[in-house]
Amino acid sequence: MSEAKQLRIEKQNEISESDEPNSLKEYLEYTITDELMIGLCGPIGTDINFVSKTLQQILEDTFDYKCIEIKLSDFIRKHYDIQSKVKSYNSYKKLIDSGNKLRNDFENDILSKIIIHEITKDRQAESKSDKELVKKKRVCYVINSIKHIDEYRLLKKVYQNIFYFIGVFSPLEVRKENLKLKGIENSDIENLIKIDSDQVEEHGQKVSKTFPNADYFLRIEDSHDKIVTDKLQRFLDLIFGTKIITPTYQENAMYMATSASANSACLSRQVGASITNINGDIISVGWNDVPKYGGNLYTENDVDSSDHRCINKSGGKCFNDEEKNELTQLIINQLIDKKII
Repeated sequence: MSEAKQLRIEKQNEISESDEPNSLKEYLEYTITDELMIGLCGPIGTDINFVSKTLQQILEDTFDYKCIEIKLSDFIRKHYDIQSKVKSYNSYKKLIDSGNKLRNDFENDILSKIIIHEITKDRQAESKSDKELVKKKRVCYVINSIKHIDEYRLLKKVYQNIFYFIGVFSPLEVRKENLKLKGIENSDIENLIKIDSDQVEEHGQKVSKTFPNADYFLRIEDSHDKIVTDKLQRFLDLIFGTKIITPTYQENAMYMATSASANSACLSRQVGASITNINGDIISVGWNDVPKYGGNLYTENDVDSSDHRCINKSGGKCFNDEEKNELTQLIINQLIDKKII
């Protein structure tokens, strides 16, 4: 936990339940709560329910939190009066299609708006009137699970630094086996995995675009694996600052790669990479950019009249994207001329 968060909690604890705020500063300190929002995201076939239950158990047993699980699928079932909760191809497909229709009829972030409404109602239930201060409480809302990038963005925008996002995934073969155990045929499994990942429609599920935004990534191969519990415990220890935890080799390598990507001036994407030896020591880092005349890559210190990268030409535009757009338009025009479209 950061010093700022620790100070915030210490300040909050200085004010007892019976104290009345006498100034704006005291009022703000009084209304700060220990609430947490943890969103889960993962591809179909991953046992997210196991992660949700384990997360809640640790929060309740170790950190004295009350946990409230919010299942987005329950809102979809309620809105379209879907009674059956039996896991089958048809039930999965109906739930996905219904969720897509809900987003199409309203907005892509409609499910997050429902979540915010439910959480607000829960908060208001703690006070007897609008003028009464909301009581401080240790509660965590576990959101199971987020399937669209706009759902994530709204929750992050509203709850900011009390919202944490966990990406849960299992290897493809494990996911297929999990779905097969539910009696789903192989051909149907392939179809479910495809439509769950990234549908063409803007209002369709976008797990592949939502997942990379996670604050913490969790790999599951066995739904009863103690390693999963240990990793969730580590994640929560990081949030609460209850232990001194240093990065793993993999986390350090990812940090170095992310840092290296900031050196790239590519207008399409900035990609960084790091190479380690078997012991996790960083051997080298790199990023995508145009080679510099005479060797090496350009840096901020090299920006002058001899730097002809895209960022410094025509006000800054990606010539790769321009070429692709021209080719796309050429193909479309030819298809129209031949009356194919």
